[in-house]
Amino acid sequence: MTRWRYAAATDTGLVRDLNEDALYVDDTLAVVADGMGGHAAGEVASDIAVQVVRDQFAENPTVEGLYRGIETAHRIIQADARENPDHFGMGTTVIVVGLTVDSSGV
Repeated sequence: MTRWRYAAATDTGLVRDLNEDALYVDDTLAVVADGMGGHAAGEVASDIAVQVVRDQFAENPTVEGLYRGIETAHRIIQADARENPDHFGMGTTVIVVGLTVDSSGV
């Protein structure tokens, strides 16, 4: 099993009061999401993206599982924004790296 060494740090910078980043790392998966600053609920979108990608990859630890996780997170974020007016326009960027026995996906 590949062992990763990692560190993470975030900074709100000089303009924002709230950090909208989310991060998850384990032995087979790294997910980093950066909420869209200046838009509503970027931190919510980032949390959703990280949780959904993590859960989907746990169920299906393949490159297809990574794609499915990102697509599912996108749909959930859109639905949340439609159902909650305070979240209208929320979004995030996400990058994932998943390791499997026979391949890796980015």
